[in-house]
Amino acid sequence: MTELFRLSPEVAGQLGSRTIMRPCADPNAVPEVERLEYVFDGWLGDDLIESFPCFIATERLASALAGEKLTGLRLEEAQVGKSEQFRELYPRRKLPPFKWLLPLGQVRLVKSAFRQWSGEDLCLAQRAELVVSERALAVLRKFQIDNCDIETLADKTG
Repeated sequence: MTELFRLSPEVAGQLGSRTIMRPCADPNAVPEVERLEYVFDGWLGDDLIESFPCFIATERLASALAGEKLTGLRLEEAQVGKSEQFRELYPRRKLPPFKWLLPLGQVRLVKSAFRQWSGEDLCLAQRAELVVSERALAVLRKFQIDNCDIETLADKTG
């Protein structure tokens, strides 16, 4: 039996003004982002971060995910910046390089269960929720994801 996990990573900031999103005619659809700027307001140090509808990973985590040849994953450049609040709270703190993590797989979630899983290791559910396989979660657990909520999903495909 396959196990999938819904991840709710740390939200350490927001999409910046340089982010380009394609407008959606459907108000229930997840907006499509063409270019990402992530602006940090704070940061507890996790290697996986989110701000709806995007995810970013430290370059070291991104390299590990790519090195494991996980399916359903594309990595792109992400512009990263610091808000005035971040600069005030952490005047000397430097941010590591980050990559934009784009899950390519698809899965449908119904409460705490999944259906219609495309079979990839990294998936995006209908509300831009990150869902990963056991294999992907094993890689993620080698990094700091202390502030990421992890929920085991039930298999309702049968």
